[in-house]
Amino acid sequence: HVFFWTRNEARGWIQFDIDHKSISSIRFTPTHYLYGFQNNMWMPRNWEFLGSNDAINWDVLKTHTNDNTIVGSNSYLFEINGVSNPYRFFRLQVTGLDASGTNYLGVSAFELFGCVTNS
Repeated sequence: HVFFWTRNEARGWIQFDIDHKSISSIRFTPTHYLYGFQNNMWMPRNWEFLGSNDAINWDVLKTHTNDNTIVGSNSYLFEINGVSNPYRFFRLQVTGLDASGTNYLGVSAFELFGCVTNS
């Protein structure tokens, strides 16, 4: 089982690139994302879900502030409202302390739900 962690630093992030060599120019307009967490420590409370097409300029798609949804090892589905632009890159970024008072962000599963387009 693969598990990704950020360093214990403010504004740490984990990034996903959905481009694929055999399907060039694929983009995705998200309506929901699934975040899998497999640890009973360092449960995230403050983070953002971001979208970009160049991995430089980012749009905030969802902000989580003092979010107590994640309470242990499980997968959690989050709705994203009002997104109309398709993106290639997605990022989960730390914006504050987790439940243990650190800046770690861990991901054991990540899924996007929405509409796939070719640009």
